Amino acid sequence: MEKIKKRLSKKMTTIMILVIIIIMLTSGFAGCLGALDSDDKVDEPVMTYDYNEEWFNDSHQFTNVLRMGHMTQYNTDYEANNSTLTVHLNFTYRFEERPFGQSGYLNLTLEPSNSTGEIYYSQEWVGNEAFVNETIVLTEVYDAVQLRIRAEGSDGTVSGEQQDYYDLQSYYSFETLNYTA
Repeated sequence: MEKIKKRLSKKMTTIMILVIIIIMLTSGFAGCLGALDSDDKVDEPVMTYDYNEEWFNDSHQFTNVLRMGHMTQYNTDYEANNSTLTVHLNFTYRFEERPFGQSGYLNLTLEPSNSTGEIYYSQEWVGNEAFVNETIVLTEVYDAVQLRIRAEGSDGTVSGEQQDYYDLQSYYSFETLNYTA
């Protein structure tokens, strides 16, 4: 009789442990399982984009026999807020070699408006006539952007050469992502 009680006690203990484990697993999964109604819809954020486009054109022809400098700048009207900015620069230029001095140049710099030294992009061109297409993509732009144009050149008609010049067309495309719920 004692043996039967011990066996029965061991079986009961084993069964009770299994029941407790099953109850714990069932209660653990109970929060994950819910009624799946077709009326329950999850509101996902709607992503919308703001687009803004701007154009700026500039040209300069050097008319002085001595080498002269020219500078101009363009500030975008759009106040970016975590935007992606694509800038297309299309231009022609000519800076001929001069007999008594170096040829002129064209320098284009993209930087934040009222910049304290941060530069997004800067490139300089020199030499004979050329046509250039540049595309610059800037991400995480948080301010208006400024295009600074610096050039030096001269008029070579006295020595039988042509005038230095540049002719620039620029296009700015801002894309800003907006989240709404």
